[in-house]
Amino acid sequence: MSNEKDYVLGADQAEVQHLKLQHDLWRDHLIRLWKKANFFSGQSILERGCGPGY
Repeated sequence: MSNEKDYVLGADQAEVQHLKLQHDLWRDHLIRLWKKANFFSGQSILERGCGPGY
């Protein structure tokens, strides 16, 4: 993750845990949507706001 002072919403341990929880909650649902959209390995996709990069 970038320097904590560069991240407007905070990058302390509590915020990183919050982002991981969001990742864990949404992961399965988003994977189903990606499959439905016919994304495939090796395809270039722009991802915005990916948090700490999980």
